[in-house]
Amino acid sequence: MFKIIFLTLILLLVMARIACSLPLKLSTIKTAINSAYTKLSECVAGATNINKSLAFPMSRFRCWTNMQASQGDASYLNKTDTVGTITWASQLTNNPAGTGPVTVNFSLWRGGVKIQDITVQHPEGVFKKTFPLDYAREAANYGLTLRSEPGEGYFLWTDPSGNPSQMSQTVLAKVAAPAPGAGPELTIRASEVSGITGERTLAFEVIASSAPAAAVSGDVSHVVEGAAYPDEPFTLQAGQTISEVFRMGYVRKTAAYTVTVAIKPSAAYTTGTPTSVTVTIPAV
Repeated sequence: MFKIIFLTLILLLVMARIACSLPLKLSTIKTAINSAYTKLSECVAGATNINKSLAFPMSRFRCWTNMQASQGDASYLNKTDTVGTITWASQLTNNPAGTGPVTVNFSLWRGGVKIQDITVQHPEGVFKKTFPLDYAREAANYGLTLRSEPGEGYFLWTDPSGNPSQMSQTVLAKVAAPAPGAGPELTIRASEVSGITGERTLAFEVIASSAPAAAVSGDVSHVVEGAAYPDEPFTLQAGQTISEVFRMGYVRKTAAYTVTVAIKPSAAYTTGTPTSVTVTIPAV
């Protein structure tokens, strides 16, 4: 009887010791797992490549890849008087070849309000991909911010405060058309002059409705076969009503084509009719 009681006491002591040490052992395992491996909660929501293993006494989860998305630098260019282009950049670290392209998500913000969602196909094995986007230039400058967003198969780079990567650029104000001037009214005309055989030589002149009291300068546009040539300058001297802008010989080709010259607006003068002249160069 005494022997049975003794063995029972020993068994109770062993069970009590195990019960006391078990939470500590589980806590130790949990700490080791969290410190050595990326926790599931750190993976971006929706990640598909999840790996399970039994390297520890209990299962662990971690992201299969460790790709990290962030926003790269950005540059701005005035594309036209009314359109600006921002070249944004998507960055993806640990992006191995052979895994296929990754869709990286971004959001576009203006004045603290999200105005657009943007997705970029980031090629495999490429760290940085640039992508230009056009924006309308307005009467005043305005700022845009591109922000990295969560997506499938990658982590988001965040700063120490937990904020995702973002980059801002300013779209510059559009170039306003000059207001009509108070100077003389100008028109334009073209006339054919003698030239080389096989060419048609044209002289373009600007004509003022009245002689200006002071010299007036401006430019005309020059378009040949639909292609824009550099602008040509002109100057009407004080007291002068006609000024030849330029003359040029145009080669006759197997097909006819057109030449158009137009007075560009300026605050130094007004424009009358015609403000442009188009001449057809006949085929040979």
